[in-house]
Amino acid sequence: MNKEITVAIVGNPNVGKTALINTLAGSHLKIGNWPGVTVEKKEAVLEYKETIIRLVDLPGVYSLSSTRQDEIITDNFLHLNKYDLIINVIDANNIELNLNLTTQLLESKKPMIMVINFWKEFIKQGNILYIKKLSKQLNIEILTAEVIDKNAKEIILESIYTISKKKIPRPITIFKKNRHEAIQLILVDVLHTTKKRIKSLTDRIDRIFLHPVLGIISFITIFYFMFKLTYDGSAPFIDWIDGFFNGFIRNNTQILLNFFKVPDVLQSFIINGLIAGVGTVMTFIPLMAFLYFFISLLEESGYISRVAYLLDKYMMMIGLPGKAFIPLLIGFGCNVPGVYATRTLEEDNDKKIVTSIMSFMSCGAKLPIYILFSSVFFPKYAGFVAISLYLLGIIIAIIWASILKKWVYPNKSESLIIELPEYHLPTTRVVWNSVRLKIGSFIHRAGTVITAVVILIWALTNLPYGAGPEKSILSNISKTVSPVFMPLGWGHSWRATASVVPGFLAKEAVIGALATTYGIKENHQSNTKSEFISDLAIQGVSLKDATIQSGKMIISGIIPGVFSWEKDNDTTLITAIKKDFTPLTAISFMIFNLLLMSCTAVMGAIKHEFGGKFLLITLAITGGTAYTISFIVFQIGRLFVL
Repeated sequence: MNKEITVAIVGNPNVGKTALINTLAGSHLKIGNWPGVTVEKKEAVLEYKETIIRLVDLPGVYSLSSTRQDEIITDNFLHLNKYDLIINVIDANNIELNLNLTTQLLESKKPMIMVINFWKEFIKQGNILYIKKLSKQLNIEILTAEVIDKNAKEIILESIYTISKKKIPRPITIFKKNRHEAIQLILVDVLHTTKKRIKSLTDRIDRIFLHPVLGIISFITIFYFMFKLTYDGSAPFIDWIDGFFNGFIRNNTQILLNFFKVPDVLQSFIINGLIAGVGTVMTFIPLMAFLYFFISLLEESGYISRVAYLLDKYMMMIGLPGKAFIPLLIGFGCNVPGVYATRTLEEDNDKKIVTSIMSFMSCGAKLPIYILFSSVFFPKYAGFVAISLYLLGIIIAIIWASILKKWVYPNKSESLIIELPEYHLPTTRVVWNSVRLKIGSFIHRAGTVITAVVILIWALTNLPYGAGPEKSILSNISKTVSPVFMPLGWGHSWRATASVVPGFLAKEAVIGALATTYGIKENHQSNTKSEFISDLAIQGVSLKDATIQSGKMIISGIIPGVFSWEKDNDTTLITAIKKDFTPLTAISFMIFNLLLMSCTAVMGAIKHEFGGKFLLITLAITGGTAYTISFIVFQIGRLFVL
């Protein structure tokens, strides 16, 4: 029977732990959360020379003596769990700082390997570290490596294997009284740094990226291009996936169901409920994949740490750390990856505050609502109206963040302590694993919730089957609750109320729901005959075309006319909307959709990360705010209109 050894990988943030576990584990790496908390957990099990090695990547920490959640998790694992070996990853360029954690790890009396990362840069600076002397003083094995280098894998695994096969002396503990002085005494003998530090590429880049003015300009520019590449690049793939499910899968499933004479109601459930639900989940994947790809590039290169440092003082004004700006910024594109991006925050309370206000960051899915109503009622100022809505969302988010920080999720506000690593090029393996794991997590967990809600909405809009929109369950419910929305100005229309429910699925569905409830039919072409092989070949060609189109859109730049509306195709809908809405009620309706929970995908992500109870709290915050602000705007507006 193969021997099994558990290895705890520990180190400060940004020292290369993630790169190391990616190098060692490769495709064996799995992601999850620590039991009961939302701090990310990475584990891998692999075999080396008939020895099963289980790697546990603990959260990056500076100390084991804090009340921070990530440090508590690391401390609890090291003191309460069974494991055989510690790998302590340290940054060669910050040895003194890193040794503070190392000395605490030595107190566990567990066998330990120290892996000194970024060694080439350290040597290039003219620094000297006497490895054998340091190893002898601490009584542990010390390896120098570039953890992103493939050669490091064999060296580290061989060291783990060797230690597992023989008894070795325990580490020496000499730091209990004055840890700082003890570290200084050791470094005097083993570390010699150059008096005049050679100006590195990192120093030259940081003269721009950390500059008070140029840094902000650089940040805006970088993230502008990140979002541009994300949405331009993902759009053709989103269209392809939508066409694949609503065309190829839908048509061939329809033919198969007709062949077996499946009842119409079951056919509608499978096609409009199940397939539509899965298709909805899948359309998020290209956008998230592009976004996670670019975020991973920025994280692994060392730039995200600079952003947190640069924006810390601005975010501290509302009681949040600098890192909180990143998930909120991502939320403008799509709230779903914005929720998942809160994993980069250390404090659980900060994660909850950012998630609570995420839906106030107007995602791209809400833009079609602004386009339609602003073009109908404010054709000359459509762009200004849309931008004003975005700004309103930001203002409401700031107000709520301040309230939640002070009274609901308080925690001690501390100045940002962050280690700025050297810039380096991310490896393909690290980036790929980061994207793969995050997308997989979304599909397997949040996806199930989204699909379930999609099926529920199908039932509401299609039952009793064949009754039509006017007599559906959704219609009856909407007519019952419509009076609740009377103070907002648009409650007299059950159709407007009904559009809010599908809006939970996706905010684009609001316009589709309005078209459906107004009895406006869209022209859909469906094939009654299908040649599966030829259709599949067509999908392959379409995927190739989407790939080419993605490249073209990335290169071509921003397409003008964002706020234009094709009136010739929507005159019937526009005419119907004008009968039920006025400019004032249109503003109220847009504000309500702006501040309401963005969609079921966001709900699934929140439930996945924080549980059902917190989801209900977030729904109460967003729903209550949406209703209150819409009410205030309409009621005050009535005074001026009358």
